[in-house]
Amino acid sequence: AETAGFCWGVKRAVDGARGLRAKTGKPIFVFGHLVHNATVVKDLEGEGIYVIATLEEAREQARGKVILVTAHGLNPRVRAELEMIAERVVDMTCPIVENVHRAALELQAEGRRMVIIGTPRSHPEVQGILGVLHGEALLIESMRDFHTALWLFSRNDLIGVVAQTTFNEREVKRIVGRINENFPNARYLSLPSVVNPNYPTAICDDISFKQNELRRLAPKCDRVIVVGDPSSANSRHLAEIADWELGIKTAFVLNDSGLDSEFVAGATRVFVTAGALTPESSILGVCRLLEKLGSPKEESPKA
Repeated sequence: AETAGFCWGVKRAVDGARGLRAKTGKPIFVFGHLVHNATVVKDLEGEGIYVIATLEEAREQARGKVILVTAHGLNPRVRAELEMIAERVVDMTCPIVENVHRAALELQAEGRRMVIIGTPRSHPEVQGILGVLHGEALLIESMRDFHTALWLFSRNDLIGVVAQTTFNEREVKRIVGRINENFPNARYLSLPSVVNPNYPTAICDDISFKQNELRRLAPKCDRVIVVGDPSSANSRHLAEIADWELGIKTAFVLNDSGLDSEFVAGATRVFVTAGALTPESSILGVCRLLEKLGSPKEESPKA
């Protein structure tokens, strides 16, 4: 896939962490995973960039140190705690996530009851949006959860809707459509595209490009391989689209070591894609293994 691998926001965060490490010559601590990919986390630890998962760990390990906020964003109250612990807090929140925070606050300021489309509740981006809204929002993780809104809201309620930037774009549009059908005073703020101002998108445009390329090209193949970490929501969504929506036999692997040669036995064409947090080394490893097992790599058309 032409779009496989790091998005610009993840590259910005990783390069920023490495730049700070080189500039200060001191260990850098990241609150939560800078990216949800075990390979990248392990590589960064080897460079002196360490993950801390809780405020307790921050107090014990990173007091008086530099702490980075990840690309996923952070609950403002947690950020305030880190400010009291760290020598310096460096915010690497993706600008597209910041757009969602601004949209959520704008809608809430209009007196709207808030809905967040996202999953899972424990995901740091979802936690960050909930934190910005002081926890006053209904989380819809799938169309099934939409029925909860029918019980909680009255038809004429003012409702505001935002979405996690890495969600399944088609599912966002379906859920927003049902909300609009049942609640005429609902308002959804979509995201301005960063890469292409003329490209309408309900989520991060990089994620949208990945999902649309998958839907366009994978049906021409008889196998799909998604390279990514199971903890990465956007990688999981790619695998779900290929498997559940498109009905194509799909493998979801962290790297080439997770790929069983039997999976591609008898395959004519294999489509390889990867989430926004997957390093190029993992993608190339899978492609090299496939070339060894079968034929040379094809380049997909530009997205």
